[in-house]
Amino acid sequence: LWRDDDLYDLVGIVDYNLCPRIVGRGSAIFLHVAQDGYQPTAGCVALAAGDLRKVQFRLGPSPQLVVGQIFVRRSP
Repeated sequence: LWRDDDLYDLVGIVDYNLCPRIVGRGSAIFLHVAQDGYQPTAGCVALAAGDLRKVQFRLGPSPQLVVGQIFVRRSP
């Protein structure tokens, strides 16, 4: 996961579709540092470096991290 842009300097692997691996359900969801301006990822979860460090230190040896998405409907 070597990159020149520092996005993977701090990374976590989300236990998704690892065991058993199911074809067509995607793979490798990472928790990593966000790009400037929070540009979209390729299906990962990205946080500001400082926020990612806070999450890292709060996770224990058997962490359970729930990731959700908020949808905002805008009026026409």
